Amino acid sequence: MFLTMFFFILIVIKGREKPQQLKSLRSSYNNLGAYMQKKGKIILWPVYFDSTKTRMEGRKIPKGYAIQSPRIEELEKAVQKLGLQSQTAANAAHSREPWRKTGLLIVSKEGSKTQVMRKIAKLLPNIRAEH
Repeated sequence: MFLTMFFFILIVIKGREKPQQLKSLRSSYNNLGAYMQKKGKIILWPVYFDSTKTRMEGRKIPKGYAIQSPRIEELEKAVQKLGLQSQTAANAAHSREPWRKTGLLIVSKEGSKTQVMRKIAKLLPNIRAEH
């Protein structure tokens, strides 16, 4: 995405492209972001809830709320208990660990992303204890 934006800026600065070519380049750049940014949805990765990870490695919630190596199935159960709509992409890999296919969860937005993550995190220890 960064490279696309870089080339777009480079073309605009140099002014070598025709207006219709700039339009198509701009629209292709906008389409890249549409996949990851869904209106009214939040994308959640298991690493956000992993107590073995640091904030630099991708954990987004405090360690007190996190559990060790959460699975996507556990996140799904927590989301279901909250009554939120969700979709799962099981083979997705987080950008910091592209070799680990942990999956991701797309959840309907009810409040801020932080509020939703904390609600889910509070349910995770109970869900893990059930297994």
